Amino acid sequence: MLDPQNAPKRGEIPETFGVYKWKDAEGRVIYVGKAKNLRNRLSYYFQPLPSLPARTRNMVLSAKSLEWTVVDNELEALSLEYSWIKEFNPRFNVVFKDDKSYPYLALSCSQKFPRLFVTRRTKRKGILLFGPFANLKLYKLLGPLTHLYPLRTCSDEVFKRHLAHKRSCILYELGRCSGPCIGQIDQKAYAKIVKDFSSVLSFPSKASLEEAKLKAEIEKQVENFNFEKAARARDELLALGQVTEKNSVIGMKENEDVFGVAEGKEMTYFYQFCVRDGRIRAERSWVADFVEDESKEDLLGRLLFSFYQSGKEEGFKRERISDPDEGFKETSPSLPASILLPFLPENAKGIEEMLCAMFCKKVELKIPKRGEKKRLLEEAQKNALEGEKRMEKSSLKKAESRRKSLEEAEKLLSLPSLPLLIEGFDISNSAKGENQVGSCVSFVNGLKNSEGYRKFKLSSTDDLHALKEVVKRRFEMDLPSPDLLVIDGGPEQLKAAREGIEEAKKEGGKGKKVSIVALSKKLEEVWREEDPYPLILSRTDPVLLLLEEVRDESHRFAISFHRDLRRKNLLQK
Repeated sequence: MLDPQNAPKRGEIPETFGVYKWKDAEGRVIYVGKAKNLRNRLSYYFQPLPSLPARTRNMVLSAKSLEWTVVDNELEALSLEYSWIKEFNPRFNVVFKDDKSYPYLALSCSQKFPRLFVTRRTKRKGILLFGPFANLKLYKLLGPLTHLYPLRTCSDEVFKRHLAHKRSCILYELGRCSGPCIGQIDQKAYAKIVKDFSSVLSFPSKASLEEAKLKAEIEKQVENFNFEKAARARDELLALGQVTEKNSVIGMKENEDVFGVAEGKEMTYFYQFCVRDGRIRAERSWVADFVEDESKEDLLGRLLFSFYQSGKEEGFKRERISDPDEGFKETSPSLPASILLPFLPENAKGIEEMLCAMFCKKVELKIPKRGEKKRLLEEAQKNALEGEKRMEKSSLKKAESRRKSLEEAEKLLSLPSLPLLIEGFDISNSAKGENQVGSCVSFVNGLKNSEGYRKFKLSSTDDLHALKEVVKRRFEMDLPSPDLLVIDGGPEQLKAAREGIEEAKKEGGKGKKVSIVALSKKLEEVWREEDPYPLILSRTDPVLLLLEEVRDESHRFAISFHRDLRRKNLLQK
């Protein structure tokens, strides 16, 4: 906590725009914030600790120094805050995490015979993407779609194998592939199928024509009592309708970005529609963890600033579209004329000024009241609410799963209490025993706790002595004692860890009766103290998976530190 003697007096803090940063004992920036009035904002942190929200209270307790920079206006404060957050990555600042859970339909258009597949990766060269599709099970739609457009869906390895043996697969026999691997279709005819497919998904008029043909086909087959063919055409019509529905034309001529916001107990969910040329061209979503003293208006302002600022720095990555006459081409995406929001952010005027200065055009923040824009905003809000519910449900399931794993670990390992705090240890060195280092990682409630990570430089070249030294040094620190230690190794490593704890006790270190287990790598045997035989668990057992995660994380952390140290020593030679 900041020493009261070093704390700035209220009269010393200027009453103007500014950006401030809190630092910990090691000089690392742990929080960056902005203010219209620095004196009023910073005074908030010096009120009695019990009256502060939990996250803010933890930040104040971790902070040892405070610095601020005065700026002329709100736009400069926004810019400086953004650049500092990007530079220092403070651990107490809100992070907007991309929700990359939506799937896309993809065509590998750089190949001779492009493959149709489902992907969640958007940064792949030579891939044409359609989507994202938030509420569709695309794998189930691939069957009807490939009946209509018989594109190959097999992996490149399978395709090469069938090409070498000239043998068709079951998908060709079912009419869901045109058989390019066995020479049943040439490259020109296959390219026409690819072009037709991409045109239907890119242009609503093409999709409408195809749907009319399918409806006529259904009526014809019903009249001829060919109900199986009619049912297949019906499935194709439904599948095509679902994947083209999101690309329908809307009654808006202007380019707009539409944001929906949904607040939950644990997080705030943001959803964006990108409307260009009267059509929804793209969707994107973000998740921000809940913070007690930060309003949704402030969060929305931060998101808008960081999104458009990062977009400018990256040159607003070029979009790839399909044209029925010119084939695949790239276009530079146009910027929105206005941004539609459910409410205005706290710093709306500053954001508008930033966008105008950044792109040399007027961009307005609006709250639509009626018409098509209002309907589209409601749709964005609906998607934001669905996304928030999905993320809350997912996080709840993960929390329940972690709790069960901890309860099972308590029973199987005969622990005195629930292992809420678990620490893992590992040693890493080169083949000659040089640059020996140790690592300690921390897991709280089954989740990684980076604040409890520690790394150690060691002089010993013997692994057992090194492990003993690491454990001893850890328990000599003024830190809470863990409920369980996980050691990478077997009985010998288990014994060395216990000796390290006992030596720390003799020298006055913290060393309550801590349970220790060792996990060997080859057979994943769990070794316990006072048990001559290892515990063998199923590879899918949640307890083993938890222990493996702790062991692997300590191994990763030790190797990373060893490589950094070795690289540094090589540069100094």
